Amino acid sequence: MADYSGNTWEEARDILEQEGYAGTEAADVLRKEEDGMVFSVRLSGSGSKVMGIHYAYPAVSEYEEGFGIILPVIAANFAIWQEDNQDLSADAQGMSADVRQMEQLATAFWEAYLAGDAAELAQYLSADYGGGVETFPDGLDGHVAAQAQLLAVKGLDGAGPLDEDNVIISMEFRPAADADYLEYLTISAVKEGDGWKVAGYGLEL
Repeated sequence: MADYSGNTWEEARDILEQEGYAGTEAADVLRKEEDGMVFSVRLSGSGSKVMGIHYAYPAVSEYEEGFGIILPVIAANFAIWQEDNQDLSADAQGMSADVRQMEQLATAFWEAYLAGDAAELAQYLSADYGGGVETFPDGLDGHVAAQAQLLAVKGLDGAGPLDEDNVIISMEFRPAADADYLEYLTISAVKEGDGWKVAGYGLEL
């Protein structure tokens, strides 16, 4: 999920079009094909809050018939709630720039991990990262990417500046619709000259 707040719905659409997305029959959905993948984003807004729900799947007919049907339905059921006159900006919530950057990094990293997009994941890795680039184990041990549900981002409870240069974040999720247990994508992030980067990550029960 990407946060386009601070832009109007039309401006968010313009940003996506500059990134190569094109409109579809649905006014709030844009799409592009790149490197054998279909990338889609559904724009959703409430008041000053504008979000983009991103999803992707291989550009192959069998995936189009599966993910191409399921993922748009999932994205359409996301909702953004905002009370009248409620200001959801980072400053209004007392959220520091560090915490906001960490939240955005963790969410973008999770989305690329779930989508199986190794190239996108690599963009968020620290220059010192020495491990392999692993993605969501779709189809293995009860993991179903189309059904996985992110429940919480843990480790960013404080709204003030992050005092440490190394922060551990856990993405708590359900690996499939019928799973009766939770898993965690644990991310170790470090602050570098150009912002926060992922120094290490792994899947934990």
